[in-house]
This record gives sequence, structure tokens and C-alpha cells, in this order.
Amino acid sequence: MSRNSLDAPSACRKPVLFLDTDGIPAEEHRSGDTVRNLIEATLIYQITLVMLALGVSPNAMVRHAVLVELERRSGRNSRSSDHRSKGIISPYRAQLRVIRRMLRGDEAINGSAVEVGTVDKYQGSDKDLILLSWVRSNSLGKVGDLIQDKRRVNVALTRAKHKIIMIGSRRTLVQNELFASCLTLLERNDWVRCWCSSARAVDGRSS
Repeated sequence: MSRNSLDAPSACRKPVLFLDTDGIPAEEHRSGDTVRNLIEATLIYQITLVMLALGVSPNAMVRHAVLVELERRSGRNSRSSDHRSKGIISPYRAQLRVIRRMLRGDEAINGSAVEVGTVDKYQGSDKDLILLSWVRSNSLGKVGDLIQDKRRVNVALTRAKHKIIMIGSRRTLVQNELFASCLTLLERNDWVRCWCSSARAVDGRSS
């Protein structure tokens, strides 16, 4: 999968975007109690490169840096004023380890500009841009306990101040009542795109 395979305009026009991976497909991988999704991790990595190339972060980073300095001088310390304007979230630690390895291996990415963390880590914090990997993708429609937790899902969905891009398997996630309602809302607002086998985001869903 090449870095140039992303359809950057489609990924950047909307404030909320759900990228459905069922057309690739992007099956999860289990090892004991851990679960990860290598295709989703690669797509998160690619989108991070695209967003950096398009200059999503510089102005936001300056703005946050000023806020951090003002708070330092006033003696306040707010997590929400973190100068790092982009965040990557996943409910699964194994998935985050894969993503961190990809980011660390690319010299084009400044590690201090992207914060990678679990949903719980982002409690009380926000970012200009959030990339969210749901991970679960299987023929049984099992989403697991972590993303059946309404509090965790709420935290994950409300950490973005300006834009959130979610990557996941619609076929799997829709089996959960909470996600089914969420996906209905996303589709009503035209915020769902299907990722076909060429890994380009396209309008509509595959049949």
C-alpha cells in the first residue's frame, strides 16, 4: 500500500468522516487477549502523512504553543491546551503500539506533533484533529467489551475540536446498537465513505 494511495480531498473536506474498510477488507488480528488491525494502522499512518503534507498543523500548533506559554506564566496547567494539535486514538493498546512503530520509523513525522493514546488517556483533553481506529473487523460482528462501553465511545467521539476521521468496519460495528445509531447519523449527514480495494476513499458504500 503506497503513501500516495489516499484520496486527500475526500479525507479533508468534511469535519466528520467515517472511512469504512469493508471494501478492502481490513480484518482484525488476534493474539491471545490482544487485538490489532494492521490495515487500519497503515491507513492511520497514511492519513497522518497527508495531513502533515497539507499543512493541517502549523497554525494550530502556534496557537496552542501561545496558550501553553500564557498558562505557564499564569501558573495554570490545562491538558486541553496541549500544543500538539493532532491526536490518534484507539481503544486497543496493541493497535497503538503498531501505530507508534510506524510513526517512529518515518523521519517526515515529528513525533512531538502527534499524540498517540488510548481513549482513557484522552479523558479531559482535546485536539484540533483526531484520527480514530476502531480496530474490530470480523465476520462474527463482535465488537468486544472495550467499545461497547458508552462512556469510552463518548470520550472518543468528543475529543476533536475541528475534525475527526474514524476508520473501521461498518459491517462489524453496526452489529452493536450504539454504533448502529451512530452510523445512521453519520450516513444521514453524508459523513461515511467506503474504502475500496485500491485504498482510495470513494463516495457511497460498496454493494
